[in-house]
Amino acid sequence: MDNRSNNLHGLYLLQQNVSYKNCLKITLIAELVSVVAMLIKTAWLMIDKPSNANDLQYFTPLSILQLLHLDELPKYLFYPLQLFNVFELAYWLTLAFGIMAFTQQKLGKSLKTVASSYGVALLIWVIFVVFIQVQFS
Repeated sequence: MDNRSNNLHGLYLLQQNVSYKNCLKITLIAELVSVVAMLIKTAWLMIDKPSNANDLQYFTPLSILQLLHLDELPKYLFYPLQLFNVFELAYWLTLAFGIMAFTQQKLGKSLKTVASSYGVALLIWVIFVVFIQVQFS
């Protein structure tokens, strides 16, 4: 089997050989960040009970949205601001360190790999979600 067919698309485009098995390892380890984030969110909400549904819906621990007043912002900015959080940064770094481990790239190049694949897809998704929110509000 050709090694090129054994890569994830972002690594393939940057001409890096990483097997699907190793890409799955990187991804599963990075997904642990999401699990930790949900556990922290659940524990936080059990300790500090939300007073209404909006508090529950728009609560993302350690995000920029928590530093701002929700009533002063348009609703379509809530989702993008929720994504700017410590856990998203940890997710990106975990992916970059995983890529760095399997490709022997420097951290900067690994971060560029993450930004050019996951980052672009995330940006497109956020634009889509904001577009839908604007259209239906």
